[in-house]
Order: sequence, then C-alpha cells, then structure tokens
Amino acid sequence: MLASYKKIGNTAIGVSAVCFAAILVLGKNSSTGNVWGPGGAPPMLMYAEAIAILGVFWAYAKSKGYSGWIGVVLLFLNVVGLIVLLKLRDKHPNIPESNDVAPLPPTRKFAFFTLIIVGLAALAYVFNEIGKASS
Repeated sequence: MLASYKKIGNTAIGVSAVCFAAILVLGKNSSTGNVWGPGGAPPMLMYAEAIAILGVFWAYAKSKGYSGWIGVVLLFLNVVGLIVLLKLRDKHPNIPESNDVAPLPPTRKFAFFTLIIVGLAALAYVFNEIGKASS
C-alpha cells in the first residue's frame, strides 16, 4: 500500500468518527426520536460524514494501486464493498515510498486542512451543544 494514500484514508476515518460521535450526541435531544428531527443533529454533519466515508473508500483504493473510482463504486455496495476493497490485491506490495518526497500540491494541502477544520468545527459544535444542554 502506498503510505500517502493510506494516511489520507486514516485521516478521513478520524473525521468520520468525530462526525458520527457528534451525530449521536446531538441526536439525543431530538423530539421525534430521529437524530435528524427537531432539536437533533444538524444536516451538515450528515454531509460531512458522507464525504469522509467517500474519502476513505477513494483513498484505500488508490493506496492499493487502483483507480479511486473503484472505491467510489464499492462504496455503494456498503459492507460487501468494504470487504471487496479490503480483499483487493495490492498492486505494489513491496514498494516503499522514497524519502525525497515532492511537496504536496496546493489542492492536496487544502483538502487535508479542510478535513481537519471540518472535524474540529464539528467537535467544537458538539461541546457547545453539550454545554447548552447541561446548563
């Protein structure tokens, strides 16, 4: 696996976990019993969660040497797609990345920092809502 894409995938898993925890915490206050009901989690978290999961599948397909579109298609197969993605043969199993890595292009830097900022914003929103609920 290519370490650079695997790192992107792992970051996206972290963002997904933060968003999922925020959805669970904020969804408890919903008056309808649905996490998205009145008083529940904001829909922005659902979109952030979906984009993060899409990023996980894309990055893991790329890390194994396949097109990122393979990961996007496998996402629609849900758990079966995840199993297929994990069982795909690695096209470059023993190729370590060189130490003289070229600097990241601005778009990749922007995407990485955007994921971090969205995760931190969701976390701050959760703490703010917990503070409001406890007082």
